[in-house]
Amino acid sequence: MKAIAGHPLLAAVAVSVALWSSPARAEASFDLHLYSDVNLGTDGTSPDPFRFGIGALDLFAAAQASPHLRLLAEEVLEFMDGRFDMELERLYVDVKLTDWLALRVGRTHTPLGYYLNAFHHALLLQLSTERPFVVGFEDQGAFIPAHFVGADLHGRTEVGKVAFDYTLGVGNGRGTQLTDILNNGQVDPQKLAKALVARLAILPLFLEDLEIGASAYLDRIPNSGGALGEELRERILGAHLAWMAARWLVIGELYFGQHTGLSSGQAYPFAGGFLQAGVPIGFVVPYARYEQARRSSEDPFFNLGGTLTRENLILGGVRFNLDEQAAVKLEYGRDLFLARNRWGAQLAFVF
Repeated sequence: MKAIAGHPLLAAVAVSVALWSSPARAEASFDLHLYSDVNLGTDGTSPDPFRFGIGALDLFAAAQASPHLRLLAEEVLEFMDGRFDMELERLYVDVKLTDWLALRVGRTHTPLGYYLNAFHHALLLQLSTERPFVVGFEDQGAFIPAHFVGADLHGRTEVGKVAFDYTLGVGNGRGTQLTDILNNGQVDPQKLAKALVARLAILPLFLEDLEIGASAYLDRIPNSGGALGEELRERILGAHLAWMAARWLVIGELYFGQHTGLSSGQAYPFAGGFLQAGVPIGFVVPYARYEQARRSSEDPFFNLGGTLTRENLILGGVRFNLDEQAAVKLEYGRDLFLARNRWGAQLAFVF
């Protein structure tokens, strides 16, 4: 039991299985999946244009313990810096309070925009071979915080022919390093302020699967050990549109953010966005995406994390859905900023 308790996903699986198998919980359900992918191609930085690679192994477990209680755990094993590393990505409990409100506590993906909440770590569930940069993860240098450790109230209600989806949360926020939030939510002891996040989406019920929304994120980044020169205030505003209908798959997101020194008042703006579209034709889905991101080259937080100052990419591809458990993707792209071509083939699967 001590070994299981020290491993979040195994502990969640053990609890979920116990709930699922209990006679008193006959209505409970439990899902356990392993996602992964195998890749061939190049991003234009390697002299080898035909480079093989294995993707992350995504261990996903979810349990509907009762009509009012849901538990979820996701842990990813990936090859980084010459070794395999296991990282807890999500672990939370979701309690339904009313028909229109629920309380979620734990580690989640930050409720900003559409992509972060609809597509998590498994690449099988995503249209292209990799995530758009602006909604990537912290260890990929993305501008917006992908993970959130804390609590939020969220829900959905309908008023006439329109549905409203909403979230309001408070959490630990960022540490001094860009990837600090990935360390199981451990926050610098110097940080006292909490991060606030809010999201509101409108879904016209008379239009199939259309969602239009806005979100906001407020935080303070601590100056641990003087690494940043001063404490920073972080503000992010975002807007999104998603139309995931049977005939087309369209997602567009745009973010504007700024870091401001609390002592100097110096402002460091950043912005990014993408537009992605796909058209399902039977089991084949051709798709294309354009993305762009830019930040101040003087931003001490992003400079400490080694984040790109600019990203400008256009790509297109074809996805072949072999069945519900596997897909093949062929993709070609052009980095317009670095003037590099990239291509890739991916087999993504689940078992």
